[in-house]
Amino acid sequence: MDAHAHHPRVHAASRWVYPVLSRRSGGISIGVNLNPDKVCNYDCPYCQVDRRGPAPSSEVDPSGVEAELASLLAKVRATGLAEVFPGVEADRRKLVDIALSGDGEPTSRREFPQICAVVAQARRSWIREGGEPFGLVVITNATLLDRAHVREGLSILCDHGAGEVWGKLDAGTQGFHQVVNASRISLDRVVEQLSDCPPDFPLRIQTLFFRYHDLVPDASEIASWMGRLEGILGRRPLAGLQLHTVARATAKSGCHPLPLAWLQDVAEQVQKQLGLSVDVHGGIESGSIADPEGTK
Repeated sequence: MDAHAHHPRVHAASRWVYPVLSRRSGGISIGVNLNPDKVCNYDCPYCQVDRRGPAPSSEVDPSGVEAELASLLAKVRATGLAEVFPGVEADRRKLVDIALSGDGEPTSRREFPQICAVVAQARRSWIREGGEPFGLVVITNATLLDRAHVREGLSILCDHGAGEVWGKLDAGTQGFHQVVNASRISLDRVVEQLSDCPPDFPLRIQTLFFRYHDLVPDASEIASWMGRLEGILGRRPLAGLQLHTVARATAKSGCHPLPLAWLQDVAEQVQKQLGLSVDVHGGIESGSIADPEGTK
């Protein structure tokens, strides 16, 4: 199995902290799962989270996260996690970031500021002990960026340029947003949240385009999506765009990766018209969680 295609959020005896070989980060990303209960205000068909069966505990203990993070960072320092990613070359096992993410929307947790403080301190300790600096990231659907506790956490995370917000924007029209993100929160609201995110918090847009049964974003949808990007750029700077597609088993069947050439064509449009740097990541046909062999 491709090491990039397998992203389990369980590692050894840990409850919240786990390592991932990340395509988008370009190395090892240490994830912190702030939503072990799998609660999210989106219901994206391409989501990789398996929500079948009873929900696990919702507890997120900052002191427990701190202990798990210290243990995993010690292993990174000792072995580069060669035992976790066998056969992966050392230069691909470089620690790139700690990412607040998980099985739902991480900014929805009341513990968000405390967890931001934990990872910021872990980064400072790592550097003080001679480690090469790495980034801090929150991966978010951008629906709650105006909440006071979220702003508090982001102030800690992004202090002295350490952190970055990766905000989701998967659509240009409300109809398409309703299909690919399936949320009660409107696309206008998401764009407003992204646009009003304070410039002190570096913001990178993440977009996942895919084929859903026979639905593919057409030229009109792409133009509307680019219009949304342009509107955000008119109100605040962006660190760049991550353009990717389906790469792991999805929550619902019928989700398929789009060709790399298709993604690269869209990226060229963005770079030419908006002057925005774009990182493109191709996908893998992986079926669905409920039906791993299904392709329809």
